[in-house]
Amino acid sequence: MAFVGIEFSEESGAGVVELVHSSWLTPKKQEVWWPPLKHREAFDKALRKGDLPAEETWSIYKIKRCFFKEDDFFKAKEKCKKCEFTSDIQSEQEEPEVEKKGLKLSIYFSATSSPVFLKSTCASNSSRLSQSFSCTSTPSTSKTDKGFCDQVLDYLITVRTQNRQILKLLTTNTHNNSTKAFELPDDLELTLPVSNLTDLRRLEEYLSNNRTLSAVVSYLSGLGGRDPTTKTNAVLRKLMTNEFAMKFSFLGTRQKKGAFVELNARKVLIRAIQLACKEITKSDIDKFTKDWLKHAPKRFESEIKQKHAQKHQD
Repeated sequence: MAFVGIEFSEESGAGVVELVHSSWLTPKKQEVWWPPLKHREAFDKALRKGDLPAEETWSIYKIKRCFFKEDDFFKAKEKCKKCEFTSDIQSEQEEPEVEKKGLKLSIYFSATSSPVFLKSTCASNSSRLSQSFSCTSTPSTSKTDKGFCDQVLDYLITVRTQNRQILKLLTTNTHNNSTKAFELPDDLELTLPVSNLTDLRRLEEYLSNNRTLSAVVSYLSGLGGRDPTTKTNAVLRKLMTNEFAMKFSFLGTRQKKGAFVELNARKVLIRAIQLACKEITKSDIDKFTKDWLKHAPKRFESEIKQKHAQKHQD
């Protein structure tokens, strides 16, 4: 048993290389009998068994040359693959040629059992063209394929629409979260900065809840300031007025002043500054707070002067 690598002639399909059984060749090896098979699996089975041609059902095609003979089927397949792009394997009809370049053809089986040759362009160093074997679809198969394609298309459209909706939702949520981070919570029922003990008690109660405290921290961390000192001052100005701050010192040990260190306002101050300035320490923030409270009388005096000056201008 021998397998032969052949190349079809110009009229049959120039450049097509195929593996056939030696018994399929005509005596002069100028033509080849082709079995009436629709699928590659059936073709390979007939090839390995060496089915004999039947003139009533087999077709005949002209060939250009035979490349090689090989008894081992798998070795023959490998040689056939190599022949698709080179002529390094000795031909029975020709001397070895230089590497072929240009047009290559692939082959597939149709429902009529005749080989159909498809022309494609490729360079000698490109990847080998795969051989495609298929059969012409029947009307029922075509309807099935069309229905399947329609289902896939509908699915893709649905996925695309959902992705757009998700993206829009994420964008909206991101914008809303960003906006809310720079706004005071809606349930804070007082106006900042606090200016009296009543409002301070309400603020302290509000900040006793971790959820609401975190919401205020997010807002205060977004206040301006070129450095930790100015940012601390900005947060303190938002928490209490200068006049009310005069009633406090950091520890509250002098002149019967309130102890700022004991307030939840200090907690929210520290967390807000550390959120905005990652490397700042509590002791640094406490130092800035002491200075700010210490100078509250001077700032309040300056406010009074500015108000008087503004009043005279009006």
